[in-house]
Amino acid sequence: MSEEETVEASSDSGGDTSKENNRKNDETLNKKDSIITVNNTEAHETSLTNNIENTITKYQSDLSSERLYRIELETQMSENVIALEKKFKESEEKYNKLVERVNLMEKSYTKNIGTLRDELARSNSVSNRLESDLLDLGNRYRNLLGINKKNAAKMREEEIVLPNDLNDLQFYTLQLREQLIEVQSAREHEVNNLKAENTFLEDNIRDLTKDREEYHSMFQIKENYEKCQHHIAHQQQIIKTLEVALTKERETTKILENKLMEARQKCINLQVELDNSETVQRDFVRLSQSLQIQLEKIRQAEQEVRWQFEDDVDNCNGCEVLFNKQRIKMNCLHCGKIFCGSCLSQSVSSGPKGRKVRICQVCNTLLNRESAPYFSNDS
Repeated sequence: MSEEETVEASSDSGGDTSKENNRKNDETLNKKDSIITVNNTEAHETSLTNNIENTITKYQSDLSSERLYRIELETQMSENVIALEKKFKESEEKYNKLVERVNLMEKSYTKNIGTLRDELARSNSVSNRLESDLLDLGNRYRNLLGINKKNAAKMREEEIVLPNDLNDLQFYTLQLREQLIEVQSAREHEVNNLKAENTFLEDNIRDLTKDREEYHSMFQIKENYEKCQHHIAHQQQIIKTLEVALTKERETTKILENKLMEARQKCINLQVELDNSETVQRDFVRLSQSLQIQLEKIRQAEQEVRWQFEDDVDNCNGCEVLFNKQRIKMNCLHCGKIFCGSCLSQSVSSGPKGRKVRICQVCNTLLNRESAPYFSNDS
């Protein structure tokens, strides 16, 4: 070998060594960046997990409060409705009984008032007739008393002339006795008539007293009827008030039912959000575990030979599909693993000239902070 060729070979060997050193330095820097990125991702993930746990705790507290409020609201609404329905039912029963009683009293009043009016008219007629008869009897009594007084006075004024003959005296005595007997008979007849009329008047007075008592009883019935009518009007007013209160209570119940529906919907929404948060938390736990596994793989890979050769790999490291003539083996220029073209679709700028090189999704997540995590599309 000539001296020039030796220099050229030495120059080429030195250039290759320099390139290898540069590549190793780049890889070291990339590893550090990857570790920093992973640590930042872990910190962000821990913060996000804490936020999710706080959100879940808050949702659980809100859900418990809403459930307690809903239970209290349902209990209060049920108690109010039951009490109001019971009160309304009692008032309605009292009203029905009162109406029935008033109807019976009205029928009795209507029936008795006609009879009482007939009896009152008859009693008034009898009373008028009795008053007229009593006046006539009094006039007759006064006339007889006046006549007797006049006769007695006349007899006292007349001079008594007695016959001197014994026979005439006996005859005169017989005449006086006959007159006395006639007067006594007339007096007894008049007394009997007066007694009969007095008995008749007493009977009529008793009838009038009885009629008056019946009239007073009917008057009491009328007063009771008017009181019942007033009581019915009062009960009707109470029923109207209760109906208004029932209407208001129903409106309040409707408002409470709407609030209850809103609370239930809020509970459902909170439950959905809680389920979503729990799902997200489980996903983050699963993804965190996956990330830890991938991180451990990366750390283990740092101690192994990074570059994979085509003869050593039969399946894609990403999708694990078997390579064939249509599916070409390609190396990730960051981790050195072999992937298919679909799994090696990402690229980053490398070197001072910013040349685009193809990398896998894991390396893209580690190198590109603005990219979505490689596991975000995992099922």
